[in-house]
Amino acid sequence: MQKLMIQGVKTAVEDEQDLLQKLRDMEAAGIKEAFDDTQQYIKRDLKDAVIVITGAAQGIGRAVATAIAYQCPRALILQDVKEHDLEQVVRELSSVGGKVIYQCVDVTDDDGMEDAIHNIVGEYGKITHAVSNAAILLSGPLLEFSVEQFEKVMQVNTVGHYNFVQKCVKYMLESKGGGTIAQVTSKSTFKGSAASLAYPASKAACHSINQSVVLEHGNQIRINAAAFGNFLYSPLWTDPENGLFVQYSKNQGGNVIEMFKKYAGQTNDGKFCTYSDAARAMIFLLSKESSFLQGQTLRCDHGYTFW
Repeated sequence: MQKLMIQGVKTAVEDEQDLLQKLRDMEAAGIKEAFDDTQQYIKRDLKDAVIVITGAAQGIGRAVATAIAYQCPRALILQDVKEHDLEQVVRELSSVGGKVIYQCVDVTDDDGMEDAIHNIVGEYGKITHAVSNAAILLSGPLLEFSVEQFEKVMQVNTVGHYNFVQKCVKYMLESKGGGTIAQVTSKSTFKGSAASLAYPASKAACHSINQSVVLEHGNQIRINAAAFGNFLYSPLWTDPENGLFVQYSKNQGGNVIEMFKKYAGQTNDGKFCTYSDAARAMIFLLSKESSFLQGQTLRCDHGYTFW
C-alpha cells in the first residue's frame, strides 16, 4: 500500500491494478463533471447548429459530445468505428434535447466520410460546426518502431483529420453559410516525445493543415485547435491490455505506478487534464466567443509546454 498524489489529493493505492481501477472510476465521474461544468456556458449561438464530432464513442470524444448535447443544438452527429459504443452514447443522450444520431464511419475512409457528411447535409440542409477528435497513439523506441506502425498513426491522425476537415469544408462552403471547426489535439504538437515519435509528428502536421485551411478559406471557415496534456484517467492510458501506462512500462522499464508518478508530475500545477477541460475548450472554440481566433492551437495542458 502506498499513497499517490492524484489530482492534488493523496490517495491510497494497493497495486498497479488498483491504480488503474481508481483512474477508470475517475474517468466515469469525469463525464458527469464535464456536463456539470459546462452548464454555465450555454452558448445560444449553438442552438440552431448542426454539429458532427469524430471519435465520439469513448474517452474525450464521448465527454465532449455529452457536453455539446446539453447545449441543445439542432442536431448532433456522433462518428466512430465502434458502433456498439456509439449506440450506448446515443441512448444516454436521447432525452437531452435536440437530435442525437450516430454514423459508423472510419475517418480514413474517403468515400465513407464523403457519404456520411453528404447524408448529414441531405437530412439537415447544412453542417455548421465540426469537432475533429479521432486519433490513436502507438509507442515504441525509434529503432524498434516499424514504418508500418508509423504509417498507421499518420493515417488515422493526420490523413483522417485531413479527410474529415476536407469534407466538412466542402459542404460548409456549398451551404453558403461557412462553418466552424475545432480540433482536439495534443501538447505533442509543440514537443516531441521519446519512444513515441509518430504521434507528435502526426499532430504537428495537423497544425499545419489547420493553418493552410485558414489561408485558403478563412473568409468563410474558422478552424482552431486545443492542445491538451495527458488525460491520465482516459481509456487511452488505463486500458489494462494496451493502455499507455502498460506500453510505457514495457518501453521505458518500470511499472504502471512508476509511469503514473512520472507523467502525473510533469505539469506545473500538479494536475492532469480532465474531460471538463476538453469540453469547456471545445464549446468555447465552437462558439462566437472565440470568433477572434483563426488557425490557432491553444495550449490547454496545465503548464506542461512553453515556447
